[in-house]
Amino acid sequence: MWLRSCFRPGYTSDMSARRRTVMALTVFLSLASAAAAAPDCDGGAILALRAKATRLRLVGTISRPGVHHDTLVGATNPFQVELADANDTAAVLYAATIPADRFVTRGNRTVYDRLGAFPGRVVLRDSKRQSDTVTVSIRVSDSIMGTDAARDVRASFMAGSRCARTCVSRCALDGAGLRCEASVGYQPFADEAFGGYLRTPAAATSPLCGLSIDTNPECDFLIEERCVLPYPSSFFLRSDPSTPTGRRVNFGAQSLPRNVSGVYVDPTDWNTLDGFSPGPMILALFPD
Repeated sequence: MWLRSCFRPGYTSDMSARRRTVMALTVFLSLASAAAAAPDCDGGAILALRAKATRLRLVGTISRPGVHHDTLVGATNPFQVELADANDTAAVLYAATIPADRFVTRGNRTVYDRLGAFPGRVVLRDSKRQSDTVTVSIRVSDSIMGTDAARDVRASFMAGSRCARTCVSRCALDGAGLRCEASVGYQPFADEAFGGYLRTPAAATSPLCGLSIDTNPECDFLIEERCVLPYPSSFFLRSDPSTPTGRRVNFGAQSLPRNVSGVYVDPTDWNTLDGFSPGPMILALFPD
């Protein structure tokens, strides 16, 4: 997937254009550190989700090295939950904050004591299916937004001093609200050495659930931390029958790196090219 563009049509046929592409590569290398990195979180999954205008039921998981139900929430930091549209993180369906001192441990679970302002229940349990994983069960009677249209959603948690995000759950209209599918299971990369399944894993798993999704349409979505990586990428080509290759480079106004003053590299000159040169090395970023 990282090399998807390198064997497709669209390489520049002009030698001077090749030299300019090499210059562009130098710019990417020198300015890459100026691009803001998207925050990563612990990963998780949505196991069950129903949402109506006045009611929400969410069962999800958080995987973190060595975590247990009684250590997930810190001594002072509150527990926060947010359910948002996976394709538009500004579209928040529901968000709530519960003070840390409102959680009490009773046997094999930690629960919200229901003495605060939060209008519902929260139960934290160690997963019997997956190691280093806490199952979070939330039932709330409150105002839930966006339940009148099908959408993809993700749940996010601030637990203790760290964040967690689930994989995407697809939701369809069902009567007066949304009925959502379970997301793919979260399974960390094997070399992370945590979060292994104790029982048969989900049919589909992903190690990338905790990553932030960059919704900037001018950025290649494959590497969230750097808009223009991997390079070169067919994401930044558009059809143009007037060029010899039938393609034209198409960087957006905010696709290329920016300097410390927040000024983006002007893509005008590069957008005259009919493709990427086969000369430059392939660039990618593996944050972990």
